[in-house]
Formats: sequence, structure tokens, C-alpha cells
Amino acid sequence: MIEALKDSDPFVRSNVVYSVGRIGGPRAFETVITALNDENENVRRAVVRMLGRMNDKRGVEPLIQALRDEHQSVREAAASSLEELGDERAIEPLAEALGKENSEARVLMAVALASFGNERAFDPLKDALRDRNWYARYQAVYGLGVLGDLRAVEPLVPVLKDREILVREAAAESLGKPSCETSGGAARRYNYACT
Repeated sequence: MIEALKDSDPFVRSNVVYSVGRIGGPRAFETVITALNDENENVRRAVVRMLGRMNDKRGVEPLIQALRDEHQSVREAAASSLEELGDERAIEPLAEALGKENSEARVLMAVALASFGNERAFDPLKDALRDRNWYARYQAVYGLGVLGDLRAVEPLVPVLKDREILVREAAAESLGKPSCETSGGAARRYNYACT
């Protein structure tokens, strides 16, 4: 199967990466990682996705490097995989990547940061609540819910009237999640009881 990673067809190479990653085994990580520098973005994206799914901490540093890939889809997949691995070495690189991305990719980076409970994700997520792209707004609402910061209550309330039902539903769910660690007065304004 390793020889198939040298196939001229990127579709074949991507499928090899997915197959090896799913099958697993003692040499799966080493095999998958060899394709991280493939010339084709789809192959590299397959690698970073599998590095997250394989749940091997050796993948953290290569995924951090993939946050600098020239293709957005690879960077987005790297952020999601770093979120899956949950290794705190990813916090600073994700925070740095936030300022370099467009709205949708930036939101995915912020959601990944939010999964670590990192407050640096709050402002980018709050800003994305006004994004023109409904999916970016949805991801921002989701990230604020994951973050669990009570400061999210105030910006989330208007989202309950978003034109997209999935965004409104996510806002309603996220409003049930804030903690009371940093209320900034929002708990009193919206009758949230801190426990």
C-alpha cells in the first residue's frame, strides 16, 4: 500500500491515506505522515484529517505546520484535527492563525480554540456572529457555546432572530451553556443564576 502513495493519481493517493489511517496498525502513522508534503492539496487534506482521527499525539506538530499550508481547506482540516487531538501545544499556533484567515476559516480556528476553553476565541467568535455566511455564523454560535463564557449571552440574544433556523436553534442551545466565571453583568441582565 505504501507504493500506492506514489501513484500519479491524487485520488488514489488520498484513498490510500484514508485506508491506512482507518486500518491502523503499528506503522500507520509513519505511512500516513509521508504524504503530508504531497503536491496535491486533497492528499494533504486527507493526511491532516487522518492525523486527527488516528488520535496519535505525534500528529500535533505536523498539524501545527499544516496551519501554514497554502490551501485553506488543508488549514481548516488541520484546525479541526488539532481540536480532535485536544493537545494544548495547539493553542498558540491556532491563536496566531486566527488573524491570517478569511471569515469561515477564521471561525473554524476560533472554534478549535474554544474547545480548549481559551478565552482568546471569544472576540473572533463574537465578530463572526455578523458574518454574511450563515455557516460561519452557525460555527461561531457553536464555538461560543463550547467556550461557555457568560459574556456570550449578550451577543447571542439577537442571534435568536437570525434569518437561518439552524443558526437560531444553535443560539438557543448555546444560551443554555454559559458559565458564570466572567459575567460582566450579563447574568443580571438576562436573569441567569450563577451556581
